[in-house]
Amino acid sequence: MKGKKQLKKITSLLLSLVLSISMIFNGFDNFNVYAASNYGVAVGVRVPTTSFQTFTNPRDNSTPSELAVYLDVTIEKEGVTGGYVDIPLNYQTPSSYSNPGTGDFFIYNQTKTESSFGSYVDSSSIENIDGVDVLRIKLKDNLMQGNQTLVLYFDFNSDYDSKVAFSEVLWQVSAVAYANDETDTTQVSSTATSVTVKSSVSDALNAFAGGVSHPTHQWATTDGNITESLSWWYERSYENLIDDSDNSYLYFDLPTGSTFVSGAYFAKTSTYIDTSSGVSYDRYTRSVTNTSGWGSLNSGGITGNKFNSISLVFTPPTGYVSGDTFTIKSGISLDLINAGTVTKEVSSTFTVIEEKEWDFYSGETSLYQGTGNGSAYVKAGDGTIDNYAIDLTTGANNAYVQLGWITWNVPCHLETKEK
Repeated sequence: MKGKKQLKKITSLLLSLVLSISMIFNGFDNFNVYAASNYGVAVGVRVPTTSFQTFTNPRDNSTPSELAVYLDVTIEKEGVTGGYVDIPLNYQTPSSYSNPGTGDFFIYNQTKTESSFGSYVDSSSIENIDGVDVLRIKLKDNLMQGNQTLVLYFDFNSDYDSKVAFSEVLWQVSAVAYANDETDTTQVSSTATSVTVKSSVSDALNAFAGGVSHPTHQWATTDGNITESLSWWYERSYENLIDDSDNSYLYFDLPTGSTFVSGAYFAKTSTYIDTSSGVSYDRYTRSVTNTSGWGSLNSGGITGNKFNSISLVFTPPTGYVSGDTFTIKSGISLDLINAGTVTKEVSSTFTVIEEKEWDFYSGETSLYQGTGNGSAYVKAGDGTIDNYAIDLTTGANNAYVQLGWITWNVPCHLETKEK
């Protein structure tokens, strides 16, 4: 008799080991498998993906799907009674909702879940234990040794559509198995390590600044205005909506004393001191919401990207000398629902140089003159052209020499000439 009991125990342990190994190769990356437990029941938790879509995607009209949670239940010996598995429904929805949804973040789909249980489960119910809702899966008594995967289905609450922050933790999915010991007293049998499910929302804000009139960001005090191309993007804006009740805006900052010449729809709103440099800046802003202040960037027919750009024209403050530097900034500050204020900023630093005797007015060394295009010029810094020899000239106007009708990418050549 004793030998039979030992053989049965060894057989049980070997079966559990085989079952555990088999579950490792079941096609999922996220799993927790447990070997022999104290009371004959082991449980593991896994999910097909730990990145969950929490928004309606206008690119393909896809909506948040259901979340499937897999419970791997192993019965390690015959005659187990009082077995059940508890799954706390402690969905970790953000605590700082500015526009909250209502109800639970996920909704347990009991009908679909129980239809997949098969012969292992007696029933399922949601019970409140110590203030936390717990999904209890009751196992049938006296099950045969073996393994059964139970699939639990949870629907996404559409009240939270597009209201979830970047990589927000949605749920730490965990499970605890219970069974009766030899005295028929319910005891903890095994505990599954939790699996973290996060939102798939990405941080997709961007700003760009690029030189137009001064592509090398070198500026002489006699150059006058500077033209800079500024752009702002909020890609995949449908993933996390802007909170229209707060202040979201695009902006650029100019050193105080600059003359703002043009930049459509932007106006000065404040002056501040940059604590890192001690420089005073004037901030110019344009308010944006989910539906205003943007142009659409529908590349290839794809919708959902928000975009804006301007050609900023300004004159730097007076008083700079050769060797000085000054910086302009461009950024985007959005108050996103449940993500708070998110800001991205770029900067362009200019170096003040001595006035050049001549330079290509367009900033290019190869120019094209065609129908409908403006003329390409060479600028003579001293206001005369008497001491310059210029290729392909057709006329002159004060400090400028107009280059004539030349072919594509013919270099414009300028050289000094002794009088």
